[in-house]
Amino acid sequence: MEVATLAYSWRAANVGPNATERDAQHWLHQWRPGFADRLAREWGSPDCLDGDHRDDGRARADRHEIAEQHA
Repeated sequence: MEVATLAYSWRAANVGPNATERDAQHWLHQWRPGFADRLAREWGSPDCLDGDHRDDGRARADRHEIAEQHA
């Protein structure tokens, strides 16, 4: 729900006849930083946050394997 709301508000601030530079700048400074922080803290692996990704030993399925699983 948060992603959809952010996408809608970004679009309103940046696209269309009512979009303004001020709204775009406000969105960038008001909403993006908090979302980017939550994205890194809550949705990412702690092993990836320092910029030095470490393999956890588990192989991830590629798109072909996933397609076969859902076929």
